[in-house]
Amino acid sequence: MSYGFVYFLSNPSMPGIVKIGYTLKHPRDRMAELSASTSCPTPFEMLGFFDTEDPQGVEQAIHRSLDWCRVNGRREFFRAPLRTLESQLNSWGNPESGCFQIAKLKRNIANEVAPGLGRAAINVALEAARANQRAELERAHA
Repeated sequence: MSYGFVYFLSNPSMPGIVKIGYTLKHPRDRMAELSASTSCPTPFEMLGFFDTEDPQGVEQAIHRSLDWCRVNGRREFFRAPLRTLESQLNSWGNPESGCFQIAKLKRNIANEVAPGLGRAAINVALEAARANQRAELERAHA
């Protein structure tokens, strides 16, 4: 076992599909690596992540529990309801940890549940989150 993270990523080029993986480095670094790949036309976006003492084991357990919605049996991509993903994050992650983030996932759930309600406010929040994400990626590559 080694300390690491389990992360949940989305990509605008793959609507409704979430990549669930693990990494021993910070999830934002892994997201930047995946986004730099030429195999995907748009950058990944962080939905959530958490730290754990057994990132590979936890990732595999989550994959098993979501096997019913796996897009490809040999890949880490899932088409699951956002509430199901939130449940996985809350079940395995520690909200008291400084390395627990599900804010973006919660915004997406709010948008999925009430698409017309507060759409402008959600768009402003999402743009701010994207700007912060871009700034973090630039700092990581500086």
